[in-house]
Amino acid sequence: MDTAVLRHIETNDWLTILLVIALILVVVAKALFESRFAYFTSLFANNKYISIYGKEKSLVLNWFNLLLFSAQVISLAIFVYLSFNALSNSAVVTDYLFIKIISYLVVIIAFKYFLEKTIAAIFEVDTLFEAYNFQKISYRNLICLYLIPINVLLIYFSFSNNTLLYVVISLFILVNVAVQLIIFRKYQKLIIDNLFYFILYLCALEIAPYLVVLKVIHLNAN
Repeated sequence: MDTAVLRHIETNDWLTILLVIALILVVVAKALFESRFAYFTSLFANNKYISIYGKEKSLVLNWFNLLLFSAQVISLAIFVYLSFNALSNSAVVTDYLFIKIISYLVVIIAFKYFLEKTIAAIFEVDTLFEAYNFQKISYRNLICLYLIPINVLLIYFSFSNNTLLYVVISLFILVNVAVQLIIFRKYQKLIIDNLFYFILYLCALEIAPYLVVLKVIHLNAN
């Protein structure tokens, strides 16, 4: 069992500031949209959030999603940075790597969204695209919300080995895969009818971009 020991945190002030910013964004989202936030946090327990708020005119680009998405990017970037910091073969991982990580994440997510939106407009499936992205961003916002306390543990406590980190990474991947399967199940008839295009979309826009980002970050970290 890993033994937790308080870590010297003097050089982690900037990470503390980022964690506080992420928490402030979540608190603001909760304060401004209290009822919606309550449904949002029970997303894994029931489908009420999707049913109620999936009928809005602006599903993705609204203040609630933008606040939580900003917290998501910060939380995910911190987690990726800490993972590379712990697992990298390099003796020193500079703080500048974090700027690269968060920049890559923002660029790739924005590029994917607008590319998918353009493709959806071309094939006249805008409504389907918005519904799909609404569900995807909702689940991912919630997953990254849970990463915040995990980031706190990883920043301020040191462990005898990287077992905890490997467990968290494995759970993160499994939960994301499970969420993707839940979403795909809802559109299974459409997917089966267009299986070739679905596989092409999955490889080109859901898997490849993140593999490229991880590879680029890895090269910069070593």
